[in-house]
Amino acid sequence: MTDCWNWTSYPKPRLASEYGFQSWPSFSTIRKVSAPEHWSYSSNFSGHRQHHDSGNEQMMFQASLHYKMPMNMDPLKQYYDTLYLTQVMQAQCVKLQTEFYRRSRGEIVNGEGLTMGALYWQLNDIWQAPSWSSIEYGGKWKMLHYYAKDFFAPVAASAVEDNNTLTIYGVSDLLTDCSLKLTIKVYRWDSLVPVCERVTDEFVLDASSSRVIYKESVTELLNRCGNISRQHSVVVFYLLHNGNLFGSKNWHYLSSLKDAQGLIKSNITVSTT
Repeated sequence: MTDCWNWTSYPKPRLASEYGFQSWPSFSTIRKVSAPEHWSYSSNFSGHRQHHDSGNEQMMFQASLHYKMPMNMDPLKQYYDTLYLTQVMQAQCVKLQTEFYRRSRGEIVNGEGLTMGALYWQLNDIWQAPSWSSIEYGGKWKMLHYYAKDFFAPVAASAVEDNNTLTIYGVSDLLTDCSLKLTIKVYRWDSLVPVCERVTDEFVLDASSSRVIYKESVTELLNRCGNISRQHSVVVFYLLHNGNLFGSKNWHYLSSLKDAQGLIKSNITVSTT
């Protein structure tokens, strides 16, 4: 099983007709068809609901590559966190693979590439169980579905790193050209204020195209941003049209999240009226 963050593991097809990663539905969905004695990732219930050979183990392996695994003394909280982590992993993995295919639209290497379509598997579920879906049984969105509206946006920017070089692509499915600028910011994990930022000159992103719009050595990028380390920082970037945000903001992790330094435990509450 390969690391989904490793973009070199993905093929360069003309059309990617089926790809994906499993995740569990949320606890609120699972609890409707289970009892308290089932609420463990290693329970017989968890094994019975998993119809993909070694699927539960594969999710844990993939998550462990880049995330700290849940370690909670409360068994229910441990189960809840584990289900959530599978959705985090799935969303990031499908995002990275989809962005790779969209970038490949404008490239051909050794006869491979010019990828003109990508269809992740799958949209929805027929029961409350782990699957490749982005929508749970009952209609609740998984994290992946929230990601999908951004990584499948008509115009998007995505990043890839190769040999210490950060390359950002612009991708457009529009039928008209766009005049855009790219903003790149570097943040420390412990601050909402960017350490440094840069805005490119205006460029034209052709209709129905994908091309490189920015390239810089990661070493040079971090040096001009106060010589901070990969583990302490994250790159955020987005497109501008006439000075306004065009599409969604995107990000590039400079290290595995389990190695990130400076992250602060959030204390967020949500209320509805």
